[in-house]
This record gives sequence, structure tokens and C-alpha cells, in this order.
Amino acid sequence: ISGLERQKQLAQIFSPSTIRFLDEVGDLTGFHALDLGCGIGETTRMLGERIGKSGSVVGVDFDPDLIKSAKSLSDDGNITFAQGDAHSLAFEDGSFDVVYARLLLLHVSEPMIVLKEMLRVCRPQGMVIIHDGDFSTLYTAPDPAGGRGLNKLFSLFRNTRIGTELWHMFRECGYDQVELRVDRMLVREANGKRLTLMTVEAMQEAAIESGLMTRLETETLCKTIGIGVQDDNYLIGYPEMYAAWVKR
Repeated sequence: ISGLERQKQLAQIFSPSTIRFLDEVGDLTGFHALDLGCGIGETTRMLGERIGKSGSVVGVDFDPDLIKSAKSLSDDGNITFAQGDAHSLAFEDGSFDVVYARLLLLHVSEPMIVLKEMLRVCRPQGMVIIHDGDFSTLYTAPDPAGGRGLNKLFSLFRNTRIGTELWHMFRECGYDQVELRVDRMLVREANGKRLTLMTVEAMQEAAIESGLMTRLETETLCKTIGIGVQDDNYLIGYPEMYAAWVKR
């Protein structure tokens, strides 16, 4: 499977959670939205469907290769993509009705700076929505060894538990009314578990090079998850996902 195909499948894995959260946010018809850390544009297209032709969505990602892929996968007239840095956005104050980010703060060097930029480019009475995870909460059952290995591996991310911090981050920016929801998904189907295995395989060299895990540990984790893929009784609990949003 290609890296692009894995990106597509990963994006789809989190789509049910995204849909549930966006349903709670409310009607977005006709809004002008910014999707930060858009990747290959899965969330951008989801927002575009809700906003409709009377609105627009701009997807921004730091990685130009992901932006290239996003453009190739999108043909909606109300969606555009641009390369950019979430720490310093090239938009004027109050440019958007909605500013959204999924699984972005997990990776950035300065999450609070990114949040303040999101708030800056959102118009008064607009909405800033952040959807991120706690990647220390994965588990496997009935054998917990895989979950322990996954949590160790995912500590490679810069801000592993950022989902748990979102409410306080908004409060620190001066917002008293912060909406917060929590969601998680259990994966039993072989394809979903196989995607977890491919993610481990893609990250294992970085884990070894960083000194976080030994090669024996990563190979053991791959073997454990590989066995789970073939076992209909094996569950993988994906990370707790948090959505927090405010009215600007």
C-alpha cells in the first residue's frame, strides 16, 4: 500500500468521530472556513460538503507534497488549497467564519501560538474548532501488550496528550464558554487493524533512531499486532478524541 493510500485510510478511520463532532457544532451552510493541517484534504472536503456552494473552504498544510495530493483529489469549486505554516498564517484578521483543525496540534512545535493564530483569523462571532487526541490511551484486548507498545511508540508525537489540554488552552486565551466533547472508537475489522500495523511499520525506524524503542521492541510490536489482525476476537481501542470549540 502506498503512503498516499495509507493517508486516505487513516483519514477515513477518524471520519466517524469528525462527523459526530461537526453534527454538534451545527449548520455551516454558506460559511467561509479554514481547515488547518488539512493533509490530503479529507476534512477539507467534509467541511465543503456541509458548507455548500454558497460558502468556501481553504485547506492549508505545511507539507507541499500533501497539498499537491489534496489538489489532485479535489475538484469542488468551493475548495482551494495552499501551503502554509499554522504558526504564522498568511491571512488577515477575521478572514473566516470557521477555523478548524484535526490532528494538527499533536504535531506542531508551539500549540498555543497556533491556537492564537486560529483565533486571530476567525471573525467575531465565528467558531474555532479543534479536534485532537490523547495518544496515550490506546489499548488492545484481550492481550494488553499491543496497547502498551502502541502508546510507547506514539509518544514520538510532540504533543501526545494535547486533546486533554484543549479546554484549558481556550480558557487561557480568555474564553469562559468552551464546548468540549470526547469520543473514541474500537476497531475489530481486519482492515482497520491492518492499518494500525502499517502505521507501526512506518514509524518503527524513527522510534529506533530516536532511542525510544529497540528494534526487538518494534519487531515484537509488529508481530503482536499482526497476530491481532488475524484474530476476530482482538480489539484495538483507538485514542480518545477530544473536540473543543468556542465562538470568537
